[in-house]
This record gives sequence, structure tokens and C-alpha cells, in this order.
Amino acid sequence: MKRKICKLFVIMSVIVMMMGVMTVSAGAKTKKITPKRLSKVEHTIWEESDATTVKKGTYNVVVPRKKNKDSNFILEFKAPKTATYKFDVSNIKTSNDKELLSGTFAFYKEYDPSPRYQNLELIGDIKTQGGKNELGVLSFGNWNSNEDYSGPKDELSDAITKKRYGKLKINKGETVYIYFTTDGNKYGYIKSFTLKIK
Repeated sequence: MKRKICKLFVIMSVIVMMMGVMTVSAGAKTKKITPKRLSKVEHTIWEESDATTVKKGTYNVVVPRKKNKDSNFILEFKAPKTATYKFDVSNIKTSNDKELLSGTFAFYKEYDPSPRYQNLELIGDIKTQGGKNELGVLSFGNWNSNEDYSGPKDELSDAITKKRYGKLKINKGETVYIYFTTDGNKYGYIKSFTLKIK
């Protein structure tokens, strides 16, 4: 009887330890970041220190903001290998769910590096929901602008959606910059969102 109780205690202890490890692992998968808010709305020229570095994984992006103002910030991703990468925005949190709020993100690559500034050009024809977005500026928000939409499918790539992804091929060692802009006014603002890079 004592042996059975002892074995049961050991088994329960192992289960509790495994659950603890699983909980820690699950929590460690999502990284919280607060990028630097750009003081000027300039897509193509900015200081290198303005960019926040991200890698493959899941991020809780806390939007840097100034009262009653839109927010703009840049993330920097360097490809570990040549592949097609997916950047997925979802789980958008706002300060006021009754207010229709949105944002955009676009991909840029370097074309004329300098010691201080990153000179960038926009990458077009980004694969997303509904096909390709020719301009390469992808919209997201706390509402779906296409809920009652019945037009051509490819126009869905320009719609505002609660979930939005962009896919593009990046060569090994190449750096891509993701420029975000989000709404902010006296009625509400975007607080955070989830970004998955895979």
C-alpha cells in the first residue's frame, strides 16, 4: 500500500513539473516589444537607430503613441535563409471598440545605404488575402470593410481587415524594413496587435 502511494506521489509530482515547463514554454513564445515612435512621417529616410529588430516568431507589439496622434514606427527583419516569409497581423486591441480604427504596413528594402540614414524603396506586389496588393501597402483594423463586399476577389487585397498578412520572398542575409502607421485621435487609438513572422 505504501509503495502504491509512493508511486502515485512520484507520478503526480512529474505531471505537475511537466505542466509547469509547458506553461513557461507557452509564455516564452510571445515576445512583447514597444517600437520607437517616429517623430516625422517619412517612409524612406530615417535614422538607423529608429528601427526595432525582429526575428521569426510571435510578438505582442505595443504601439508607441502620443496623445491624439497617429503612430508610425519601423521594424527590421533580416532573413536567416532564402525563403518566402509571412508577416501576419491580428488580435488588434484598441482603446475604444466603438470607434473604427485602422492601420497599414508596408515593406521596404535598402537601395542606397549611408553611414547614418537608411534610404529605402517600397516593395510592391505583396501577396495577401484576395491576391496581390500591387502598391504593397496592406491595411488592417478593428473592423472588416469588406463584410458586405461582393465585387472582384482581387480587390479584397486593398480592404481593411481584422487579420492581414503579407508574403514575400527574401534572400538570405537580406534586410527588409516593415513600416507601420496606426490611427490615433481623441476618440480612440490602436493600443497593440499580434505580429507573427514565419
